[in-house]
Amino acid sequence: MHSQGSFDELFSGASRGELEARLRDYIEPRRWFRSKARAIAATSLDHVVSLPVEGREMVLTVVGVRFDEGPGEQYVLPLTWVKGDAGDHLARTRPHLVVGAVTVSGEERPRWLIDALGERHALEGLFGLVARGVTIEGDGCVLRFRPVVDGPGGLDPTPVEPRPIESEQSNTSIVYGESCIVKIVRKLEEGAAPDLEMGEFLTRAGYASTPRLLAAIELVRQGAEPGTVGAAHAFVPNEGDAWTFALATIARSWTVPASGDRAWAFVGPLARRVAELHAVLASPAPDPRFSPEPIAKAEREALGLAVEASIARAWALADERAARLPAEAIDRLHALRARGKAYRDCIARFVDGAGPAVKTRVHGDLHLGQVLVSGHDFVLIDFEGEPARPLAARKAKRSPFVDVAGMLRSLHYASVAAWRAADAASASSSWSRSPSSSSSPPQPRSLAEAWHEAARREFLRAYVEAARARTVLPADEAASDVLLRFYLLEKCVYELHYELNNRPDWVTIPVFGLESILEGS
Repeated sequence: MHSQGSFDELFSGASRGELEARLRDYIEPRRWFRSKARAIAATSLDHVVSLPVEGREMVLTVVGVRFDEGPGEQYVLPLTWVKGDAGDHLARTRPHLVVGAVTVSGEERPRWLIDALGERHALEGLFGLVARGVTIEGDGCVLRFRPVVDGPGGLDPTPVEPRPIESEQSNTSIVYGESCIVKIVRKLEEGAAPDLEMGEFLTRAGYASTPRLLAAIELVRQGAEPGTVGAAHAFVPNEGDAWTFALATIARSWTVPASGDRAWAFVGPLARRVAELHAVLASPAPDPRFSPEPIAKAEREALGLAVEASIARAWALADERAARLPAEAIDRLHALRARGKAYRDCIARFVDGAGPAVKTRVHGDLHLGQVLVSGHDFVLIDFEGEPARPLAARKAKRSPFVDVAGMLRSLHYASVAAWRAADAASASSSWSRSPSSSSSPPQPRSLAEAWHEAARREFLRAYVEAARARTVLPADEAASDVLLRFYLLEKCVYELHYELNNRPDWVTIPVFGLESILEGS
């Protein structure tokens, strides 16, 4: 790419066409690009918005992606360029940020056109835009930085050091000191993102166990609902996520005998936070997006048919993947397959005999990785829902038992991950039998299974106690049990599909879950 010296020149005339072609090669391998299995036909700059950032030339672009087949997609890509030693250093050390080199008339070295979400000065400028709540006119659009919380408790405009979170995939987040976290939603869709809708609702409702939503970044286009470009949430000091915490707690209980009973005690307070979330979401609300509704018989029938079809596809997929599966998994899958009546009975009880049930907005993808450990408490984060689902499905009202099932399954996964990690380290003396010992200590697998059973019981006990007191659950315990079993079945079948496609060695985990449902445990 070439420029006479103007940054804006890259987005017009012949330079624009060259950049559009180059964006195809840049976007395809990115972690946040969702459609890697589809062939890209072309990329285009659908919108370019100049950002008034002091000391840095920067734009926010919306890149359109057309595929050989099916509907296109749009992605958010802020761009800036960097020159001199700083640019060369960045190109060497963080090549994943580099869109391309730009030769500039009169300059010996090229400048580097980069993803601005990896460059410190650009990120400082982004924070200023969010803090000031500006509105910017673009080509065919308006970019709006909208405050949600003003005054005390709102965003502190004091400049702070930005730190991008490198581990994310579907979106990109930047931590600004201990002020806030700004998340940029990479895939742009029409309508508010679930995380933005839920964050605003929960913040205004006063739910304290999720980060406060401070500001929204929205792209407004004529004839369309505003699309979510990003959101700023209050920073919550934390010690990491509950998944890592759970694994460490389980492992510690094996080596520190006195901590055994405490290894699963944390799930009780966590369950109460989930029940409190569901109580807020089940409260009467004037906003139809959040008002609770009964789950109609026709909807139950549709859900039941969908799970039956998903089970049938899982068996077909198991046949296709048989060569990659452990022998134990194949035997147990065959045994499960023969119990078709048991699945149909579970589904039929949900359709015909669950009694009145309510659907509300829910987290939608709740697991231990979506929970932060903050002191002696827990904070629920990331209300985007399952990324593979369409936007409308991620915003749909569902039973609170969807989230309960997600947490119960996550506890099971944590127990298996813990003993597998211990087995991987079994060459050490920690789990080997001492030559002078007359008996072997309990093995990680049996210890992990005992932990899972205790944690599962405690989570359900604490959740039911807290949720029933807040009238989230049906008054009839039998009806609650029917609902929970159905949504556990739905979740386990979803997991079975995932593991068959991605991690054959983990297939026995959802298989165990399915066996437990059918055995009534």
